[in-house]
Amino acid sequence: ARSISLGILGLTLVFLFAAMGGAEAKVSWSYHTKDGLEVSFGLSRYIRKLNDDTTTVKYTSDDCLDDKACDMCHSSGGAVLAFLVFAMLSIMAAMGLIAAKLANIDFSAISGMEHAGKVIMALLGFTDLCFFFCWVIWVGGCHKSITDVEGLSDTQVGAGFALSFLCFLFVPPAIFLEFLIRDGPAEKDEGEGGYDEQLDDKAEA
Repeated sequence: ARSISLGILGLTLVFLFAAMGGAEAKVSWSYHTKDGLEVSFGLSRYIRKLNDDTTTVKYTSDDCLDDKACDMCHSSGGAVLAFLVFAMLSIMAAMGLIAAKLANIDFSAISGMEHAGKVIMALLGFTDLCFFFCWVIWVGGCHKSITDVEGLSDTQVGAGFALSFLCFLFVPPAIFLEFLIRDGPAEKDEGEGGYDEQLDDKAEA
């Protein structure tokens, strides 16, 4: 079951890295298309394409399409990127612990790590909370501000948003698997020898 959990988290990490491509607007978090005009909104800038002309504009630039929307996108994009980084670090730490458990590494000698399963669940819970904040902040901040701009009311959420939402959905199954494993006999009484060792001790007694 831990191998399945590790696989799910590995796929989530791939989606996360793809979503982070939105920092340079290589992956759009919102997009607008109309009459040959394509605008891809990323976390720190947007890319405007009209026929063969492509222009990249930072939200902090004086050339940005709307001061209010650009200020909101700048702050929202920065917050989303920060939470993506937090999620990346947290999920990598959880994957490291899961891999260590698969390798039967004993955590009993490390203070606070007697119940590594609970630590993994806490890390994954924090990861999922970060993904939740990502799409809530984007939709309620930058995306809403863009749709308030005249001519951009039909702007849609893009691939970056979809990827972060997929990450949000992928993490709970891994948490559930960890919960099931944590309650299994091999996870009980960690720090006092494995389950098989406890049976041997009882037999000798």
